[in-house]
Amino acid sequence: MSSKRDQLGPPDEVRSLDLLAQRLQHLNGAIEVLKNTQVMHAWDTTPPPWPTVAHQSNIINGRLSALLDAFGKSQQLLNQAHPYPLPTFPGRTHENMATQLTRKKMVPWVEDWIHDGVKHAAGPDAEVKGDAAGLKLAGDGGLTGEQIEELWDWAGPAGGRIGRDVLTAEDDDDEGDDDEEDDDDEGAMEGVESSGADKKTDTVPPIRPMMPLEDILKFVSTGVAP
Repeated sequence: MSSKRDQLGPPDEVRSLDLLAQRLQHLNGAIEVLKNTQVMHAWDTTPPPWPTVAHQSNIINGRLSALLDAFGKSQQLLNQAHPYPLPTFPGRTHENMATQLTRKKMVPWVEDWIHDGVKHAAGPDAEVKGDAAGLKLAGDGGLTGEQIEELWDWAGPAGGRIGRDVLTAEDDDDEGDDDEEDDDDEGAMEGVESSGADKKTDTVPPIRPMMPLEDILKFVSTGVAP
């Protein structure tokens, strides 16, 4: 009968995975702090103080470099390790999660995003061939602070474009479904509308005008009713 440690894997591998998870949590926490800073000043006429943003950005860069360094040290383990859900894993209710965890390749748009980012980091004259993850991004001979800032400037808009493309595709699918439902509803209501057209009177209440946007913003920000 194997022990719990044997089931989890060698201690060194477990420690490496725990370290990667810790680095990811630290990076996510730093990004959330910067995000909350932006949200706190969303209603202000001026942006957040630059020293605060610069300090938080430096923390994010440092934690990103630590994460990349941990990925580099665990590259062999990550290339060989694959998750295997236990029989007790709720495969039906968490099918999407199981599919993502057991993927052996990233989705195409993620691969394109990483490839473009590595190419941007390597410079305009560099040729990116094969596995883009094999290029060194941090450490000795890696990116300088200025190059990391340039990479961050590229990654934000590029990620936004990808997100908009994904959301737009989903919205188009939803609009197609809504159009079909509207056509069905219109067909079902034609008889009702034609039979009740003669019964309409002038007692229909007038449509109230919408509240001005200035009053809505004032109520949201101050709580004072217009």
